[in-house]
Amino acid sequence: MMIQKAKCLVEELMKNDNSGHGMEHINRVFDLSMKFAGKEKCNRDIVGLIALLHDVDDYKLFGNENQKNLTNTNLILEKIGADEFTKEQVVSQVAKMGYSKALKENRPTTVEGMIVSDADMCDAIGANGILRTCQYEFKHGKPFFDKNIWPMEDVNSNTYIRKCSESVVCHMFEKILRLKDLIFTEAGKREAEQRHNFVINFLRQLFKEENTIEWDHYLDKFLEKINMF
Repeated sequence: MMIQKAKCLVEELMKNDNSGHGMEHINRVFDLSMKFAGKEKCNRDIVGLIALLHDVDDYKLFGNENQKNLTNTNLILEKIGADEFTKEQVVSQVAKMGYSKALKENRPTTVEGMIVSDADMCDAIGANGILRTCQYEFKHGKPFFDKNIWPMEDVNSNTYIRKCSESVVCHMFEKILRLKDLIFTEAGKREAEQRHNFVINFLRQLFKEENTIEWDHYLDKFLEKINMF
């Protein structure tokens, strides 16, 4: 019952989102979280609530103040009548979701949080990850690919503060291709590996069609570097 009530409230809150973080994304994260939860000993209700609420205070959508206080998260949990244990479990893990948090070593600490983090990151990889990046970058006036604009290489908690990359392809290097190594669960790792390989193959084909051999070489060096760690 709590899950359905929360879903209705989240749908209302996110109904106008066109940044790639709306209900289509949230529903995919929810479904993938439930899939991963089937392989783990966990509280599925907690997993479901974290999945539904993981983006309702995202700074990119609602600002830094909301992210700091988790305003919408707490409000929705109050409205659905969640008990104190559930609130604590959900809020503590929602506060640790996302790539920018991972760069600060602020990562989930419960199996429920790890499951949702894996599902969220998997949805940022693969076909939907590319489509969501297009949606977000195009909204901010960025191109899909500019062969003269190279990705930022030193990605850390201090440098990853821009609201968007310089292109969709740059974002693939700055974030998408780095997510596979941030996955916790075995089921998540298998899913992420498949999606990661899809992105690599997509880039190979793109660089071939664009006749940009220098970018193919850049991809080789990039993959070699991240595989060292």
